[in-house]
Amino acid sequence: MTFTLIKGTFHLRGIDKNGNYYGYEPDGDSMRFKPQNPGLLDNLAQTGWRYRLNGCGHIQLRFEGIDALETHAEGSHQPHAESARDYLLNYVGFKNVVYSASGRRVKSVENDGRPGYILSKQLGPYGRPIAFVYSGKPEEKDGTNLWLKPERVKQSINAELLRVGQAYPLYYSTLYYDLRDALTGIVKNARARNKGIWKYDKTTKGFPVPELQVLEEKYVILPKLFRRIARFFKEGNTKITEFLNWLEASDKNDELIVIPKGQYVKFDYILNVSRNNRVKLKENPEDIVFNPK
Repeated sequence: MTFTLIKGTFHLRGIDKNGNYYGYEPDGDSMRFKPQNPGLLDNLAQTGWRYRLNGCGHIQLRFEGIDALETHAEGSHQPHAESARDYLLNYVGFKNVVYSASGRRVKSVENDGRPGYILSKQLGPYGRPIAFVYSGKPEEKDGTNLWLKPERVKQSINAELLRVGQAYPLYYSTLYYDLRDALTGIVKNARARNKGIWKYDKTTKGFPVPELQVLEEKYVILPKLFRRIARFFKEGNTKITEFLNWLEASDKNDELIVIPKGQYVKFDYILNVSRNNRVKLKENPEDIVFNPK
């Protein structure tokens, strides 16, 4: 399947029908995008909700192949999450970004509407384009359908965030294996050089979780795992030793493939929770391919 090239601009603020500006809450792997030709979104395969533009013609993107530390998922946050967000916005070219008192919502930005484009073939379950994202202007015409090659993927913002250790890999089975392998090479290099998150990562080493606050303040882990643990506590559970039983019965127990072993299992199968409240992922994130829901 080919990818559709869609030109547009990236935005940190919108404007309502009364002419009042309001700010978005960007993070390290998501941003608002205004397509130059919104009709091109109709070319993308629909897996759930239809896409929906807001009153400014903006739509939220979902970056393909990566998972950045959470700034506000499940009402919780991860340590160092702002680093990925700030790197992304600086890389795209935003200047003098000021946030509200919460530190999440953009209050002002000097130069909103930075030029860029996306390469996408489908919408996610909530109608967001799943995309490789690029800053600047492409050589191809808007709406071009092209076969995406690994070298082009390596030029994406997605790859850049992995390269500097500002995001974890997060693969779904809809991502072609050659493109996935290109990203995996970048991930392994970043880890070997202790870049960014890899200085602090505890995902496969193990980390104690006596309570959610400890995880929010101390430990850097795969965001997808963080979201599952946060949901566990938000639902009123208090003992992390019960986490695997909860996950097994939950609709959040994702199906996945462990690539090196050829195993088709669920998320709980590759997790370990010990009696002393330590949680550990038993496989490297780049060796896991999730099935989309």
